[in-house]
Amino acid sequence: MLPERCVILRALPLAMALLASTSAFSQAPVFDGFDVPEIRADLWDLKDIRRDQFGFVSPGRCGADGAVAVRIDEATGGSNCGAGELCQRAEIRENPKRWLRLGDEAWYGFSFRVRGEYPDDGLSTRWILAQFKEQTDESPFLALRFDDGVFHITVQDDAERYTVASARHTIDRIKTYRAGLARLAGLLPEFRYVTDNPSAGGAALRVVPGSASVLPDPRRDWVDLTLRVRAGRDGKGLVQVWANGRDVVSVEGNIGHRARAGDRQYFKFGQYRAQTRHSTELLFDQFRRGTRREHVYPVCR
Repeated sequence: MLPERCVILRALPLAMALLASTSAFSQAPVFDGFDVPEIRADLWDLKDIRRDQFGFVSPGRCGADGAVAVRIDEATGGSNCGAGELCQRAEIRENPKRWLRLGDEAWYGFSFRVRGEYPDDGLSTRWILAQFKEQTDESPFLALRFDDGVFHITVQDDAERYTVASARHTIDRIKTYRAGLARLAGLLPEFRYVTDNPSAGGAALRVVPGSASVLPDPRRDWVDLTLRVRAGRDGKGLVQVWANGRDVVSVEGNIGHRARAGDRQYFKFGQYRAQTRHSTELLFDQFRRGTRREHVYPVCR
């Protein structure tokens, strides 16, 4: 019989190999072109969506292939959004087996567009198309938002939310409509993106606009997004955004929340909005995740 110490030493390489394979699995490049009309259970989780809220359309982003379509309308239900506000939710999230460790750097690439009806009444309608979440009930540390039918991207520094990029007609038009609402921003978080400014109030974020600092409009055509993402409260958090191959913005600093229930992060897409009557369809295609830009870009290959 082998001594106990010898058994432990022999078992150690196997344990290390298992740990390495688990890490390699979570960090291995991932691709889903949604060409088969079903959601892959090894990649995605359907906890936050009903099966009648999504379908598949063709052609997709790259020609003859397909895309997944997430639909939401006045009859869509959902959980309470907080403060007594009702919400509507239809989201597809990463399978928990694919979640990354919080702070791991990852590259994401995907294409999306939006079809349907959009509010344009000058009132802020919370509307999220995709989000990067920590294990917390707090806001996503990085989100693609569609408030008032306007595409913009926000980054979270704990309780502070900042718009770091937006479509061409967003800020000036909304500020004109809502000049009298600016002082409500501190009281009503839904109006926060009207006045937020990461260079004010001592925020620990550094925002550098790229050569194409205006986002394209997903109501008009497909938008190809490339994202480099690293959350963290150590001042070394990083978000870089390219849209349709052009450099949009780079954000560095404290990205994410101080308090959370675990040390993992995940991605989800779909529609999550304050209750409204509008019927909308989000088309999503060509999802990629990897450790280098060449893993996720270009979109069509």
